[in-house]
Parts: sequence; C-alpha cells; structure tokens
Amino acid sequence: MEFPFTVELQPPFSFWTGWLVTGLVLITAAAALYALFRWRLRDLLRDPAAPQIHRPSERDLARFRQRALAELADMEKEYRDGGLSARETSQRLSSLVRGFVGDVTGISLQECTLRDIRRLRIPVLTGLVQEYYVPEFADYDEASGDTAGSRGISRESVLQSLLRTRKAIERWR
Repeated sequence: MEFPFTVELQPPFSFWTGWLVTGLVLITAAAALYALFRWRLRDLLRDPAAPQIHRPSERDLARFRQRALAELADMEKEYRDGGLSARETSQRLSSLVRGFVGDVTGISLQECTLRDIRRLRIPVLTGLVQEYYVPEFADYDEASGDTAGSRGISRESVLQSLLRTRKAIERWR
C-alpha cells in the first residue's frame, strides 16, 4: 500500500522578514535611548561646581610644607605643655590640615563638611579630618575643662593625631 505525499517542502525563512527587521530596529532604538539616558543622567548628577585640583611648584610646596610643619610643632608643644585641650588641638589640627591642603590644591576647604571632603577623593585628607571629628565635636565640660574624657579621647590619641598629621604633610606630593 502506497501513500501519496501531499506535503511540499517549504523554502527556509519563508516567514515575513519584516518582523526580523522591525525587531532589530526596536532593539537598536532601545539601546540608543538607554545610552542617551545614561549620558544625560551622568551630566545631571555631575557636580557642576566640582573644584579643579591644581599642583603647586616644588618651591611653593616646600614653602607651604615648612609653614604647616612649623605651626604643627608650635601646636604640639602647646598641647604637651597643657595649654591646649584635646578639643582645641583637634580643631586647630583640622584647620591646619585644611589650610595646608587648600594651599597645595587651590581648593578652599575651611567650610567643607566631611561629606564634601570625601567627594574630593583625597584619602589622606579624608582620613585625617575624620580622625579629628570625635574630639573636635565632643561634649565639653566647662567646669573641669575636660574635653569628653568619658568618650575615650586620651592624650595618646591626640599625640597620635599630631604625628599622623605631621607625616601626611611631610609626604604630601
């Protein structure tokens, strides 16, 4: 018994090629819109007032370094002699390092918060300012003249801050 075959072979890709073209156009358009959106979003999120860091000449850097180290030595002597509390020393250290880095980079840092300083992506500066925050903003006991003794700000930790500040200034490039 023989069966007649009535099925004819179909040529490959016999479907409408318009769907393929439409799909490729839509995928390309979606990728282009995504890229455009990312590009515009990046421009919108970029801080328009992001400061430009300038590098001083070697002579200027040496002069800034010498001035900062002299001020740091005076501050350390005054702290060791008992003329400054941990809080006052931390406040002056913060002002000193902000002033030094400001002189070296050309960026005014005296009124910057820690968050602003983090955005600059200068790890040494961020670490030092962060280190000064606890004693700098600690509760102050007017009667005893003690700066946050209960918060664990020891004389040794202030001396370590002075040492780390000196090393950072000496190694600044």
